[in-house]
Amino acid sequence: MLCIRNRPFHNLLIPPSKKGETILVFDQFTDTESLALSSHSIAPINSLSVSWTIENQLKIYSNQTGLLNAAYGFGYFNAGISDLVISGKFKSTTTGSNNSYQIGVIGRFVDNLNYWKVCIHAYNDKFRIYEVVAGSGSTRAEALIPIDPATFYTIRAVFNGQTISATLDNTYPLSYGSATFNLSETKHGFYLRAAADRLDDFKILSL
Repeated sequence: MLCIRNRPFHNLLIPPSKKGETILVFDQFTDTESLALSSHSIAPINSLSVSWTIENQLKIYSNQTGLLNAAYGFGYFNAGISDLVISGKFKSTTTGSNNSYQIGVIGRFVDNLNYWKVCIHAYNDKFRIYEVVAGSGSTRAEALIPIDPATFYTIRAVFNGQTISATLDNTYPLSYGSATFNLSETKHGFYLRAAADRLDDFKILSL
């Protein structure tokens, strides 16, 4: 379920953040199993109401979310800020070889043809900062890392002006300092591609 800082739903504990950061939104996907993510419980704060927008079918599993009868799935919402930290635990299970099978967090999202993605790819063992413009993708930074399709990995992405940086399990640092695309966009979320891909412990934090 999606929770907003200071207003935990169903008595969930707010997970820890790094010093100087404030958790704005987190989701541990603890609603009823098999519930559609679009029907997920959401807690408002003050006048701000945050809800997932879903492209293609996503559902709640046990403490995680994943695809349901769809080739891919986007989940995102408007956080109201473009500079922020996005974090989530991802399991990439696909054997698909092309770059559409990279899964991870998406930032500064306009539509499914225009966004930034910080992602892992189990097929080619890559961790990447990836820019998608008019449906065409470009790798802006990457590291070659063995990706086990049975393992969750924590992706952490920092969007700060023209600089996008990231870590995988608090290691393998990546950085791209020349971003000019979508700098002011405030929608952020995640992307999954294969039926067994999973996401858990999604967080958005202020810088």
